[in-house]
Amino acid sequence: TRLVEMIEDGEVKVEAEDPDTGARAVRPLDYGDIAILCRASTSFPAYENALERAGIPFLTVAGGGFYDRPEVRELLNALRALAMPSDDLALAGLLRSPACGLSDVALYRLVKARAEGATLWQTLQSVALHDLEDEATRAAAARDLIAHLHVQAGRVPVADLLKQLLDAAGYRAALLRAGQARAARNAAKLLADAHRAGMVNIGAFLDYVGQVRDAGTREGEARTLETGAVQLMTVHAAKGLEFPVVVIGEAQRGEAGGPRAGQGHLLDPGLGPVLALKNEAGAASAIHRLASQVEQDQEAAESARLYYVAATRARELLILNGVGNARANGTLSLSGWLGQSAATLNVNDHVSCDRQGEAAHRITLEIDGHPVSVEILEPGATPPERIARAEMKPEDALPETLPLLRSCLPAEPETAVPMGDAGAPDAERIARDPPRRVWRVVPGAGEGAPAWVVGALVHEALAHWRFPGDASLDFDAWLGARARTYGLVDDRRIANAAQRAIRLLRRFQTSALFAKMDAAPVRRHEAPYSLRDDDGRVENGIFDALFCTSGGDWTLVDFKIDRVRDTAALDTLLAESDYVAQMARYLRAAGYLLGQRPTPVLCFLDVGGTVQLITDRWT
Repeated sequence: TRLVEMIEDGEVKVEAEDPDTGARAVRPLDYGDIAILCRASTSFPAYENALERAGIPFLTVAGGGFYDRPEVRELLNALRALAMPSDDLALAGLLRSPACGLSDVALYRLVKARAEGATLWQTLQSVALHDLEDEATRAAAARDLIAHLHVQAGRVPVADLLKQLLDAAGYRAALLRAGQARAARNAAKLLADAHRAGMVNIGAFLDYVGQVRDAGTREGEARTLETGAVQLMTVHAAKGLEFPVVVIGEAQRGEAGGPRAGQGHLLDPGLGPVLALKNEAGAASAIHRLASQVEQDQEAAESARLYYVAATRARELLILNGVGNARANGTLSLSGWLGQSAATLNVNDHVSCDRQGEAAHRITLEIDGHPVSVEILEPGATPPERIARAEMKPEDALPETLPLLRSCLPAEPETAVPMGDAGAPDAERIARDPPRRVWRVVPGAGEGAPAWVVGALVHEALAHWRFPGDASLDFDAWLGARARTYGLVDDRRIANAAQRAIRLLRRFQTSALFAKMDAAPVRRHEAPYSLRDDDGRVENGIFDALFCTSGGDWTLVDFKIDRVRDTAALDTLLAESDYVAQMARYLRAAGYLLGQRPTPVLCFLDVGGTVQLITDRWT
């Protein structure tokens, strides 16, 4: 909450170098200027969860490791179960995971129905599933999916098997719907790693992953495309780095000397091995007491040195975050680095806390003439002014509905399959643009790639701002590699997808919008946002692109790759789709986050072979 407050209020300014002129200027704080440093990576999960809930983009640097992330472990276990369904533990994990979605009750009933000596997989195949009541359909679907994929295990590449599982379960879509964009990126990264490994044997792939983990290699997580992300790392990883704002996380953990320093058997450089022996009275030997004191002093010195390293990473602002206890007399009991700082400030002389209270104490103290803001929240405290701020709307916010937008929205959601002139399903349109939950590319007639794959490649190139002729990489090879991650395996279809994507990108490069974006000093692609609506629900979304001119004017761009015959067909498309309403939602969110209403641009890349910009539907 404090980080969101600083960004929204603009209270912290940072001095940065202009990449074009080299001149230094003061600008508002960005999330990319903030780092959260923890003494140990075990503190990361609490901050990762809090940042995700707040909708703050972040990147964990050398955390517990990519292969130790819950979603990655879950998918690796699923592969193990597909290779050997007779492994009861692995199969139970797969059935219980979001990929299959069975409850603990359903698993219990399956185990209860298991015959003596039978495996859980044999039970799932042989037992009548009606005993699972409302989960019977889900269990049958899981059984059929596992059987289908198990037959392919060891016969197709691991990447293909994993992709089929992700597609059939709608795994990444479910993660995105749950607001777990980070987990969805990691699932996609695991799929890309499996593609690069090129292995067919699941056991060999799992052994490879295990070797990487056992070797202590910390494989990085998938990075967000948005560069303005808070960095979460250990103090050791931050050595040599500086950030405008540094948060020392779980500062109460920086206990000088450590809780077990000087205990047990010791190995002293000068005294050698020192055994923890006691006499009849229970007293330790003098040599053990001496070695214990030496070790405690060394650990205290190391703790102080590490605290110094963490604190000096901050250029503009240092924040200590941690928890403590309130004593019966109202004084605070704080440990570690947090306790050291509180003692230096004599915080207990200025605040009295209730261990069961709801108050939020805010005071300003001084140290060496510098102001220090202290905020202490009692267990039941909720900062009321921050909740009010979250519910505020900018004065120039767009109304929730406009007559134009209302007229463009269908009265009822379309659920029927679109029909052609002859009354049969419009197979050509479905093949050209299948539902987004169907990510598996099924070979069909011809050599062309599905339109949605072409669109995905174009959007990815725009997000990375990569175009044909880019001297920094082999653009054709890059496009081909990205096409494979979407499931294309036939070289002709890959080449077709790349050629069509290149055609659209070259067309965009000739437009005035490209020239304006390319020259913009600030440009953000695939920027995520979160905004609370009137009902208290949080709306999450992603802006295709935001850019700011040197004059400070922002433009919001939403790219569309629909193939449209002419301008008349484009007008029909805008009336029948939700593109206008979608842009209105983006405008509301961007206006609130930027503090000004950006210029909206709907950029269609294929209207009669030209680029068409729609800018006048929101005036």
